[in-house]
Amino acid sequence: MYVRLKETIRAGIDAGEWKAGDTIPSEREICAAYGISRMTARQAIGDLVHEGVLTRRQGRGTFVAHPKIAQRLRYLTGFTQDMAARGLVGTSTLLNASLAAAPDDVARELGVRAGRALAYVERLRLANGAPVGIERAWLAISGAEKLIASDLSTGSLYERLAELGHHPVRAEQEISASLANERETELLGLGPGAPVLRTKRRSFDDAGRAIELAEAVYRGDAYAFTSELIAKTEA
Repeated sequence: MYVRLKETIRAGIDAGEWKAGDTIPSEREICAAYGISRMTARQAIGDLVHEGVLTRRQGRGTFVAHPKIAQRLRYLTGFTQDMAARGLVGTSTLLNASLAAAPDDVARELGVRAGRALAYVERLRLANGAPVGIERAWLAISGAEKLIASDLSTGSLYERLAELGHHPVRAEQEISASLANERETELLGLGPGAPVLRTKRRSFDDAGRAIELAEAVYRGDAYAFTSELIAKTEA
């Protein structure tokens, strides 16, 4: 019964009965409409949430999920380029742009003296107006004052770096999964303890210097990373 209900809800979404962002009927309403038990309705909805078709928002109900933004792990691109490639409009809310003393761990990653003044930029990233991620970047570059004085709420950070003569050409990136903290929950509009994806990227210029250490957190129900894997040929 719950499998049939799942497919009925999925078919309704595919047919446009419920669109991305719409609230679906409550469990009580579904039970009354289809003559099923509360347990059956709960299991079907729970499965669709797990599959990313639906998303729950604490105290607000269950909604049709927006399609996930897929970022390919092959090319070094920024958020703005990623969104444009998918037909989405990527924008930013600037949370912080300042010169800040490099903490010990950041200094080690970038190969600079601890306490050196670096450009620090933190932005809330939005896709078609919806918050999907928070990005923080430490930048060991010349012209840091010009960077933080520029308008970082629009356009690409990498474009700003290029204007200052800094061109990231290679990066090392780590990806992990965890739960959102209180501040991230508020900024991203998530429920308590919602899953998120975290990335840590160290970018290098063409001389091999580490010029950026960026950490980001993305909504787990809105973002996905994809890669192409090729079998190793034995010699």
